[in-house]
Amino acid sequence: MIPSALLALALAAAAEAGAPGAADPGTAPPVLTLDAAFRRAREASLELRIADERLAQARTLARKAWSHYLPQVTAGASYAWNSEDVVLDLPTSFAIRDLGRPTSAPRAALPPYDPGRPFSPGNLPGEATTLALIPTSMEELELQRKTQYGAQAEVKQALLAPRLWPAIRNAYLAEDVASAQVADTRQKLLFGVAQLYYGAATLREAVAVQERTLETWRQHETDAEHLAAQGAAPRLALLKARTDRARAEQDLIRAHNAYAAARLALATLLDRDADFEVERPPEPPPPSADAQAQEERAARRPDVEAARARLALAQGQRREAVAAYLPTLGVSGTWRWASITGFTGEHAGWTVLLGLQWTLFDGGRREADLAEAGHRAAEADAALALASNKARDEVRRARLDLDSASAAARKAEEQASLAREALEQAQRAHAAGAATYLEVADATSAASSAELGLVAATLDARLARLALARAAGTFDP
Repeated sequence: MIPSALLALALAAAAEAGAPGAADPGTAPPVLTLDAAFRRAREASLELRIADERLAQARTLARKAWSHYLPQVTAGASYAWNSEDVVLDLPTSFAIRDLGRPTSAPRAALPPYDPGRPFSPGNLPGEATTLALIPTSMEELELQRKTQYGAQAEVKQALLAPRLWPAIRNAYLAEDVASAQVADTRQKLLFGVAQLYYGAATLREAVAVQERTLETWRQHETDAEHLAAQGAAPRLALLKARTDRARAEQDLIRAHNAYAAARLALATLLDRDADFEVERPPEPPPPSADAQAQEERAARRPDVEAARARLALAQGQRREAVAAYLPTLGVSGTWRWASITGFTGEHAGWTVLLGLQWTLFDGGRREADLAEAGHRAAEADAALALASNKARDEVRRARLDLDSASAAARKAEEQASLAREALEQAQRAHAAGAATYLEVADATSAASSAELGLVAATLDARLARLALARAAGTFDP
């Protein structure tokens, strides 16, 4: 039987990937190496593509932040239809002429001038005269036309914008967060590929063990048939041999299906067909014996670096909230052209404006933003401490798991060696007539179980090494 540890991996893969398809018996499928699987994961993984696109989006944040500090240039044009023309005729020069008669009502017809009262047509200073101002030239001012059009261009430049300074830095910090997240996603992806690949390779070894076991049971069945035909063995021994052979055939089918399911899971992760075989991967490198160095390295894992970058970003956002209390200074220039001349008598004109803006009270919005940023920074600080503690705990637990898995692998190897030796002795004793078939069958079953146990224990030890490398941040294929 296939060990439960191996079946768990295969059944989980089958549940997600579906039933395995039949391979073409006429052609041998290509061999997918572990390095090729890593390359394929980097190139075709949808998760990694999503993470890369998020990083690309984060990189645009700095450009957006800088855009508020760079010149803003706008241009526009307009065309208007009005109900009527509005033209104002204004005199531009005058001549003084004596009309021979008073230019206003006689003084006697008006009340005396009262200096205590405001100036008005009924309270005029002085006396009426016969002199008058006569316009000698006129200027026509266009205030409105039935159809009029114009254009304008404006340039704005921020000179002093304190809130933009931390905003620009925060944009780069957001890029650091996204970059660390991409690195973490890539490491987790490749770690998952390695786990599935080692599992598939181990299941292939389990298939080989089952094939050898089936061949042994078939040989036992042949021997039992000869002995039963000669009357040297009871028919019960023949029935037992045939039952053992049938069970071994079923176990081989399960092993093949488990291996196919593992390849399907790996193919799904790599976004490709499962028409490949796997080879025995290299042994994972042995971990460092310095536990302190592993914990220090774990503190620089991509997920911990992402948490550290989030803390820096949260602190930067708090500085940005504080900078909102400071004033802003900017300059703008506008050039205009209109089809009507207006009061200036010119179609074109320009304006330069130096403006200072200082928000003194905004209803408490800045105070709320500052409090929120402070709580966000406290949350990020706690998240960083949690990520660091989690990384250190994962390293310690991974070391314990590796110690247990290594010890189990050594014991499994010892048991497999003893089981093989016991099987050889049982076969020699049976050939000499000193042992029954049932004893040989028991030895064969024990040897098969020990071989599969060794395969499973070896897989557990390999995965434990990979897990420790992942926890310590040294897994970087």
